[in-house]
Amino acid sequence: MNFIMSFIEQIREAQDRNAKKQGLKPLNQNDYNSIVRKAIEDLSKKIKEERTKKGLTQRDLARKTGYSQSTVDRVEKGYTSNLWVFLIMLSSLDLKITINEVKSWAESDI
Repeated sequence: MNFIMSFIEQIREAQDRNAKKQGLKPLNQNDYNSIVRKAIEDLSKKIKEERTKKGLTQRDLARKTGYSQSTVDRVEKGYTSNLWVFLIMLSSLDLKITINEVKSWAESDI
């Protein structure tokens, strides 16, 4: 299991515990999948926006990260969920993810 899914699973388990305490229904698989999709979508969008803001091409970012241009393209389109690739690209662009952004993934579309 990749890191994003593992991390989101931990959020899901915490939400399930809180839901049970409050007498609410825990997350179902569709809710969980929605959280993962939202996380990937947000990370992909953030990487593309920052890359273009800095005037870099996909090829430029590929050189900085050591990945191929096609990998950069797949990441920007949300076709990968490999957190390691996301972290390297975020780091190469000097970007950080806040805990509030992570929380927003778990709170969206539910």
